[in-house]
Amino acid sequence: MDQLARTYGSQKRFKEAELLEAEALQTSKRILGMELPLTMMRMANLAATFRDQKKEEEAEELDVEEIEIRKRIFGIDHPETMLAMESLALAYTRRQRWPEAIKACEKILDVSERARGTEDPKTLAYMVNLAITLNLSSQSTRGEKLMEDCYNKQRAILGPDHG
Repeated sequence: MDQLARTYGSQKRFKEAELLEAEALQTSKRILGMELPLTMMRMANLAATFRDQKKEEEAEELDVEEIEIRKRIFGIDHPETMLAMESLALAYTRRQRWPEAIKACEKILDVSERARGTEDPKTLAYMVNLAITLNLSSQSTRGEKLMEDCYNKQRAILGPDHG
């Protein structure tokens, strides 16, 4: 069912993909439960298909539900939880919901700094994401300062000759 839904999605047959993904998700919830990786993957797939159809509210509901389950099972700093949080932050950014986008990016950066450290490449990538979001939201002074901080950290870590 999952493969057929992906095929439909790749063919831009989103309504058919949505119907199969919704059925697969309901089956997973009923038989396997909410907390299995397959069920959460199906939630993420259905959310992506909703986004393909510009059904942002439905996608957001699934994203929030998935994040809460992942935090409960794996913890907030687990890579899969962080990926789900990134997806929600990006959805807020696409919809120009700047307060929510900024808050989500700040949360992701904070979690990464505590879990990985301030010089970890993934943490620095989250810093760049926040800076870009700030710039897009008309907080360019704050975004520029954060981007400069990130650049200086990268330069200190990699050396001045790194391209």
